[in-house]
Amino acid sequence: MINQNLKCVVDSLYVQWIGRRKTWIITSQTGIACVLFIMGGYMKEWLANAQVYQITCLMFLLFLFISIQDVATDGWIITKLPPQLKGLTGPIQSFGIQIGVLCGFSGLTKVQDFLSLPTFCTYLALVLAFSTCLIAIYAEEKKETIQERFIEKYKYSNLQL
Repeated sequence: MINQNLKCVVDSLYVQWIGRRKTWIITSQTGIACVLFIMGGYMKEWLANAQVYQITCLMFLLFLFISIQDVATDGWIITKLPPQLKGLTGPIQSFGIQIGVLCGFSGLTKVQDFLSLPTFCTYLALVLAFSTCLIAIYAEEKKETIQERFIEKYKYSNLQL
């Protein structure tokens, strides 16, 4: 249900000169990077003192930003792929998620001998902030008309136009 509401927001509110999906990808990744920076600075202290409220709020924000990023990338992949590859959006996203899980869990397992969790979170925040800057500078988003948006939105559904 939350994802459906987020889809409405992501589709309707955006900065026009940045682009419909790119606005939310930059916003969500910046939010994730900020949460990771906060985790890197305070999580050890919060865990030691059992500050559940702060941890809960931080995790809520993290998952909110992740959900926004998921919705925005779902829409962006449909607009970026050529028509003959539209059927591959699911496998492409699944592959990307698996790479993220592999890097996140396996990466943390491998570096835990010489990096603490706060340092690892700070490192991930820096990597994410850098990649967000690259997206902001180099990624282009196709400008689409209202008619193209409507056709694209309902093209792959079972509705008859």
